[in-house]
Amino acid sequence: MVSRWSGVQRVGSSSGTSTVIFNTTDGTALPITDYTPTGPVTVTFTPGITNVVVNIPINNNGLPEGNRTIGLQLTNVAGSVLYSPSNAVLTIVDTVNSPGQLSFSATNYVVSEGGGSGFTNATVTVVRTLGSVGLVSVNYFTTDGTALSGSKYLPTSGSLTFGDGGNVQILRRAGDQYGDGGRYAIS
Repeated sequence: MVSRWSGVQRVGSSSGTSTVIFNTTDGTALPITDYTPTGPVTVTFTPGITNVVVNIPINNNGLPEGNRTIGLQLTNVAGSVLYSPSNAVLTIVDTVNSPGQLSFSATNYVVSEGGGSGFTNATVTVVRTLGSVGLVSVNYFTTDGTALSGSKYLPTSGSLTFGDGGNVQILRRAGDQYGDGGRYAIS
């Protein structure tokens, strides 16, 4: 477990005592898994004090999940006035090296028809997110949708390889041969 400190600052006069309630709120980080929720905590500024630090325990869970966020909130001030910003975001930077996750960059791709002469290439993009460590490969193949293999598109299969640090691969394959539309899927 690593602790992160959130600084709460009082500006203006520091002659009296004032208090404010500090809370963590849900962001993309998961309570207990990624951090230990803090609050409500009464933060007290005694005379002469302008900065108070609140401890937020961060759990190094060993999971490759990308950066996560926690909301920070100040409410119910007494003996002072609450100024903006009274809400902030704490980002937990993921330190776990991960090979990442692969996905298409879109759910649908559109290609113009070949117009009766030759083929039109379909361009499909595969992206690697939440990590880019090491060599990663994925197999792909086409399957019939409303377009029929051999008459509407050229069936294809193969493998895409992402090198260490690589995060985008472009797949170009021959599509509509006869110019009358149709669909096929790359899986």
